[in-house]
Amino acid sequence: MNYTHLLLLAIALCAVTFLLVKPAASPLIHLANVAGGAYEFGVMTRTAEVDFTSRYLLGQKGAADGSVILNAADSAPLYIVEDERISGDVTACAVLGNASGIRTVIGSGVIVEGEDILTDAGGKVQSEANAAAGDYFRVGSAMSSATDDGEEVFIAHIKPVAVTIA
Repeated sequence: MNYTHLLLLAIALCAVTFLLVKPAASPLIHLANVAGGAYEFGVMTRTAEVDFTSRYLLGQKGAADGSVILNAADSAPLYIVEDERISGDVTACAVLGNASGIRTVIGSGVIVEGEDILTDAGGKVQSEANAAAGDYFRVGSAMSSATDDGEEVFIAHIKPVAVTIA
């Protein structure tokens, strides 16, 4: 008997052993990840109803379910829109107060690290210390500073809370 026959015999024995002791089919069900399912890390997809000319602007619910528009200063935002998109595009939206981690937003002026952050026009944010009299929503605390309009700011975000500045 040569080595080829021994090798073939060993393979045959392994195959028979596998077939005899093979475990039963697993009850595990494999599912596909689709847009309508669970959203890990608090980030959802929404359809832009308006153009988002910058990343990280605040968004609120649009006219249609599953859509997003730019947030106004006196409206309750739901999301940080994480992409620059034109109307009709699908975009990633981090849910305020639910998405994981520190998030980036766009400031409308001078913001100092540690200050409370309020909504501002055009989906931007402002520091509570610099806000004019009016109604706003607090969305978190600044974790970095900004010196000019349009600069990115890191925030520890919260579920929006109504605030009136007198």
